[in-house]
Amino acid sequence: MQGAQADTRLLARIVRPQGRHGEVLCESHTDFPEQFTGSPNLSLRLADQHPQPVVVEYFWKPLGRNAGRIVLKLQGVDSISAAEALRGASIHMPVSERVAVEDARYFVSDLVGCDFFDGDRCLGKVADVQFPTTTSGKQLLDATALFVVCTDSGTELLIPFANEFTRAINLEDRCIYMELPNGLAQLNFE
Repeated sequence: MQGAQADTRLLARIVRPQGRHGEVLCESHTDFPEQFTGSPNLSLRLADQHPQPVVVEYFWKPLGRNAGRIVLKLQGVDSISAAEALRGASIHMPVSERVAVEDARYFVSDLVGCDFFDGDRCLGKVADVQFPTTTSGKQLLDATALFVVCTDSGTELLIPFANEFTRAINLEDRCIYMELPNGLAQLNFE
């Protein structure tokens, strides 16, 4: 099963039910929502269970405090209680079905797990990429994303994903090379 997981990428994580007909509110991990209805090979993963095929009947992007998220209607999930049972589950798609992205754009799932270097010094592994939001949860589209880098000691560093700091991103070798301003990494320890 681990081989199958390596060949798929996270599209969304289910947050909670949203609606009376089994819809679920999700944290979207794609800029291409059409993938939810355009991919015939989506899988649903519940904690500690094998992935199972899933079909998205339709989706919409909510407004207001849930802007930046996505609402999905999954085939066979037709009630609030059925949707509640999916809280925390994730939806994945085969890597081979992802849309192509332009140069200098990356899928978050490709960046997570990469070794993160400041110059020649490895600071740790990328655990996540965070996108700044308002206090109401709406994504700030003009704000710089942040790498969440987990050090060997378990400390989390928040590093701006800024072009001016980036030397190279080598997804084949699973390495991100940056030249950070003096003291930036140390700010996380204060």
